[in-house]
Amino acid sequence: MTIKDITKQVTAAYDKIANEYQNAYAETDEFDLKYVELFSQLFQGKRVVDLGCGIGTNAAYLTRKGFDVIGIDNSRKMLDVAKDLYPQNTFMQMNILDLPSSLGKFDGVILSYVVNHFNKEMLNKLKTVVDNLLFDDGVVYIAAHLGNEERIVSDPLDANIQLYYNFLSASTLNKLFQNYDRMFIETRTSFGEEEFLCDKVFIAYRKKAVL
Repeated sequence: MTIKDITKQVTAAYDKIANEYQNAYAETDEFDLKYVELFSQLFQGKRVVDLGCGIGTNAAYLTRKGFDVIGIDNSRKMLDVAKDLYPQNTFMQMNILDLPSSLGKFDGVILSYVVNHFNKEMLNKLKTVVDNLLFDDGVVYIAAHLGNEERIVSDPLDANIQLYYNFLSASTLNKLFQNYDRMFIETRTSFGEEEFLCDKVFIAYRKKAVL
């Protein structure tokens, strides 16, 4: 599949399940906030961008802690839910591989289960996006479904929806961010079929300052 095909397919899928997403994943998202908390302690600044923010759980959590957060997603309907849940937050509809330079620089970047919808070419483009967004010594946080295969799967919330998934290994992510310093890596088992039965990984990398 091409980048355009994957982007169109994934965006359409999340538009369709947006209303069900909150009830299905609210508890899981809240549980995983402990990893977001670890991430938030790794940098001094307060400016964070959540790429592929979904319904805004991570963005809202950091906003409550005093961070200046922008949530970005390509799904208009997921953002509609986010805006209803967290009207105090800032959310924007954009393709995260095509962000304007006017967004500026950030101390932290969040990629929560976003990388699983990116093929190798897209991951390389995403790395460049993160490079451009982060200040030196800024930190990127990644949550992902673990594995080692690309496939089209039925969405756990609607078996009629087929979408692209790239189940990634920690070593693949380490290689992608090999010029960064890895700050932590945590894993957990799946809570059930609603989030696939594979283990999950949570990693933070610090961008090295250019001397």
